[in-house]
Amino acid sequence: MSLTQRSQTFFLKNKLLLLIFAVWAISLSFRMNVYDPTVPILLDSLNFLSYAIDIHVLGGLPENYTVTKPGWSILLAGLFSIFHFSETSSYMQLQQITSIFISSITIFPLYFLCNVFVEKKYSIVGATMFAFAPRLIENSMYGTAEPLFILFLTTTILLFLKNSKKCLYISFLLAGILTLIRPEGFFLFLAMSFLLIFKFKNEKFKFPKYVFAIIIFMTILLPFMIYAEHVNPETSIFSRIIV
Repeated sequence: MSLTQRSQTFFLKNKLLLLIFAVWAISLSFRMNVYDPTVPILLDSLNFLSYAIDIHVLGGLPENYTVTKPGWSILLAGLFSIFHFSETSSYMQLQQITSIFISSITIFPLYFLCNVFVEKKYSIVGATMFAFAPRLIENSMYGTAEPLFILFLTTTILLFLKNSKKCLYISFLLAGILTLIRPEGFFLFLAMSFLLIFKFKNEKFKFPKYVFAIIIFMTILLPFMIYAEHVNPETSIFSRIIV
C-alpha cells in the first residue's frame, strides 16, 4: 500500500470515528432536550429505585426480600453512593439521566458490531438509525433497565464475534451480567454456548475451553441465584425462566 493510500485510509477511518462521535453528541443533546425532570418514574422504574436505595442504605443486598433483575439497581446503588441528595426526586432524576446516557453510548458498540457485517461507511447509517429511533429515545426517559440491557447485549455479541480468546471469555462474563439485568439474557448465553462448539471445532483440548467459558458465566450468576433462593425460594433467575 502506497503512502497516499495509507493517508487516505487513515483519514477515512478518523473521519468516520469523528462522525460517530458527532452522532452520539447530537443524539445525547436531543435526548436531554426532550427529557422533562418534573415527570416522576413509575411502575418497574420505581421498584428499581426502591431496591437501589435499600442497597445504598444497607451497604449490601437486603436480607428480607430480593428481585429477579438486580443488575440495574446495583448499578444505581453504586451511583447513589457517589451522589448524595436530600430529596427522592433527585435520585429519580439521576436514574433517568443515567438511563439516557447509557442509551446514547450504545451506538458505539453497535457501530463496531455493524462493521462485522457491512462496510464502515454503512455502519454509520445503522448507528444513526439507532441513535434517533423514537421508541428507544422515549424508552430511555423512563429509567428502566432496558437501555443497560441493550448496551450489554450489543457489547456481548460484538465481543463473542471477535476472533480473540480474551474477547470470547469476556463476552461470557458480560452474558452473566446481562442475565442479572434481565433474565432473558440467559437465552443469549444458551445461543453462545451452542455456537461455541463450532468456534472450537478445529482446536485441540476444546472441551476445557468450553467448560472455562461456562464457569465464567456461572461465577457471575451463581452467587445471586443462591442469595435469591435463600431469601425467597423459587425467585431466582432460573426459576423465573422456567416459569
